[in-house]
Amino acid sequence: MARTLNVVRYDLTRLIKWRESQQRTFDPPRLWYDDLHNWRMARLRDDGAVFATINRGLASLRGYCQWATACHLLVNCANVEKKSARNVGGAAIGYGG
Repeated sequence: MARTLNVVRYDLTRLIKWRESQQRTFDPPRLWYDDLHNWRMARLRDDGAVFATINRGLASLRGYCQWATACHLLVNCANVEKKSARNVGGAAIGYGG
C-alpha cells in the first residue's frame, strides 16, 4: 500500500510541476482535453516516458479525482480523460483505448 501511495504522489507531483511550468495552477476541474494531451506529449518528448508510465499517471489522476469527489473536495472532475496514451505519438490526435 505504501508503494502505491508513493507512486501516486510521484505521478501527481510530476503533473503539478508540469502545470506550474506552463504558468498554470493545478486545478483538476479545469484540466481540459488539450491540457492532458499536451502533458502526455511532454511526457513522451521531454521525459522519454513509455505509454504504460503515462497511462499510470492518468490512472493516478483519475483515482485522485474520484477520491476528492467522494470526499466532497471537488464537485466535478469530468474533464479527466479515460483514454489511454497508446497512440499519442501518431499523426492524428486520436487515441486508442
